[in-house]
Amino acid sequence: MNENEIIKILTGITIVLGLHLIVGLIAITIVIIFPVLSAAFLYGLLAIGVSQFIYIIPAIALLYRSQKWELMKGVIIGAFFTALLNGWVILLIFKK
Repeated sequence: MNENEIIKILTGITIVLGLHLIVGLIAITIVIIFPVLSAAFLYGLLAIGVSQFIYIIPAIALLYRSQKWELMKGVIIGAFFTALLNGWVILLIFKK
C-alpha cells in the first residue's frame, strides 16, 4: 500500500465524519424547529450506527460505480468504527 492509497482511505474516513456532522446538524435544526420531536431525534442520534446505513450505503454504491476503491475502503472503515463506537456508548448508557 503506497502513501497515495493511505491518503485516499483517510479521505474516505473523513467523508464519513463529514456525513455524520451534516446529519447531526440537520437533526439539531429539526429539534429546534419542532421541539415535540426532540425525544425521537435523541434516540435517532443514539442509534446513529443503525441510521447511518441510510446515507452510507448510497455513498459506498456511488464510490463503487465510480471505481474509487480506496475512498470506498475509507468509507467502509469509517462506518465500521462508527458502529463500534455507537455500540460501546449504548452499552455504557444502558449498563445495569
